[in-house]
Amino acid sequence: IFFRFFDKSYSPTMSEWSHSLFGCLEEPKMCVISWCCAPCQLSYQRAAVKGTECGPMDLIMVWCCPLCFACPIRCDIREKYGLAGSCMSDCCVMYFCGICSIVQQHRQLIAKGDKPQGCLMD
Repeated sequence: IFFRFFDKSYSPTMSEWSHSLFGCLEEPKMCVISWCCAPCQLSYQRAAVKGTECGPMDLIMVWCCPLCFACPIRCDIREKYGLAGSCMSDCCVMYFCGICSIVQQHRQLIAKGDKPQGCLMD
């Protein structure tokens, strides 16, 4: 993977993502939802990773600075499930492929049983 170049902590024992980054087109509905309201999706994902309910404060924080919260959310998901990568690769993925990344994160959470709750998430 291209982003392993930035990854200083990669270990062969680390897992890969359940779905590829560009597998986002396999779920067109989720792509559209993520494109229309990325901050909503990110705040739902943040709550799912933290194991809390998604509240107005989650949405407000992500809405004010989406990239500032998108990278740590991806990093939290990666660390929670022992996925290969680094904070630098997380930021690059979020910056250059944000919507695909949000969909990949959503699919990873579902695969691990941490389904984000929210509007149109069924």
